[in-house]
Amino acid sequence: MTEHVWNLVKSSFEDGLFTNACSQMDVLRLQHISTTLKNANMQDEVNQLIIQLTSANIKQYVLTKCSKVWSIHSLDQLLNWITKELYSKVSTVILNTDSGLESRLVESAKAELTKLRTAESFDIVIDYPDSKVALEEFRECLETVDQKTELVETFIRLCEKRLLHSGTNTIDIISTYISTIRSFLIIDHRGVLLDKVCRPIRQYLKNRDDTIQRIVFALLNTTEENQLIEVAAELRSTKNPRSFHDAERDLNWVPDPVDALPDFRKGVVEDIVESLISIFESKEGFMQEFAQVFSEELLGITNFDVRGVYQKLKLLKNRFGTTEFSSLDVMIKDIYLSKKIDKKIGKSKTHASVVSHMYWPELPENKFKLPEEITTGLTKFESDFEDLKQGRKLTLLPSLGQVDLDIELNNGVVHNFKVSPDKAAIIYHFQKQPPGAEVKLAMLCMGLQMPLTLVKSGLKFWVSNGVLVESGLNSYKVNE
Repeated sequence: MTEHVWNLVKSSFEDGLFTNACSQMDVLRLQHISTTLKNANMQDEVNQLIIQLTSANIKQYVLTKCSKVWSIHSLDQLLNWITKELYSKVSTVILNTDSGLESRLVESAKAELTKLRTAESFDIVIDYPDSKVALEEFRECLETVDQKTELVETFIRLCEKRLLHSGTNTIDIISTYISTIRSFLIIDHRGVLLDKVCRPIRQYLKNRDDTIQRIVFALLNTTEENQLIEVAAELRSTKNPRSFHDAERDLNWVPDPVDALPDFRKGVVEDIVESLISIFESKEGFMQEFAQVFSEELLGITNFDVRGVYQKLKLLKNRFGTTEFSSLDVMIKDIYLSKKIDKKIGKSKTHASVVSHMYWPELPENKFKLPEEITTGLTKFESDFEDLKQGRKLTLLPSLGQVDLDIELNNGVVHNFKVSPDKAAIIYHFQKQPPGAEVKLAMLCMGLQMPLTLVKSGLKFWVSNGVLVESGLNSYKVNE
């Protein structure tokens, strides 16, 4: 048979089987062509041609109907098309068909859907949880070792191209990491595939400077500012997390899957919080960041009420044990004891938190000239403390405090401001000026012995609140 004639035969089968306009006459014509070619001892060639055309048609159907369709059931629709429509056509023209043709078509369809979902795997993970349906169907189709290997290699390659680079912020990487955990546990509940695809992400996060800071913020913050709020929810979950040592003592222990890597630990990869913490071999970095966050929150408390901070510490202890948090215990106790000291000193406009510097992280301090109205109160408190605690001396860090001010604006309304001492120092400086006097930025820096950036920040605050106005280039006055 010439190549031209064979191409005509190919076109006849292609048009007759795989067009919507396929009629009974088309089927009879194709059956006649099949029989004719069989009589010419070309049965194998005809069958191979029909199978090739059918496979190409399945691939085209999958690409057309299933591509980027992740929230509805594509697999059921695909298999229904195979069994109700495609098989009924193909089985009428293929020569000496056997009972396994339908199952082979189904397997071919699943294989094509697996290829598509593998190529889309990164986007499917990003779209979680809206892509749960696609993930569940992916699990049903993913059968062979080669398919699983291709999925792992493709997903890692896509991560390296689209996620693991300097242009992506750390929060987005952590968010994708969490979605990867959720998604791959649907695809493979054993956690083996998850363990393999997560390793490059974990290694990249380990080398990022702000990873620990972002994870700690995600664990402790429950406000809308937390872009990783599900991490905070996971920490507060009522389910009891299993530690690695619990797994070692598990009486229902079963061996790791044979395709798992040698250091595979399912409990680590499937628990969100543990998976994030375990990115780093040592917890020292986390303990330092926890201490920093707790110190800022504790020093921001003005009524000595540590219950909110204590609840956070309790959550951390429930998750990670008590031995790591001894310094945080001391920090909370310091604020609690400060309340007792404050009561014993008696009525005073100045209140202070007295902390044990050996257990606290290094506290930042900006040095500048404080107004007499503030220094008088601090000096009095220092003296009262030393009378109360014989042999002990205070090192004052006034820049970390808060000043409560009542200021009458130009409309006659009194506004209350709770500001840092540097902002208070700036406004006290203006109070001492003659009415309508302008103050130059440079003179303000010199007069308060305050860094330029701190002065600019304070001036911006008071201008935005209508207390000061900018009267000229780097000149300011009271808004009267």
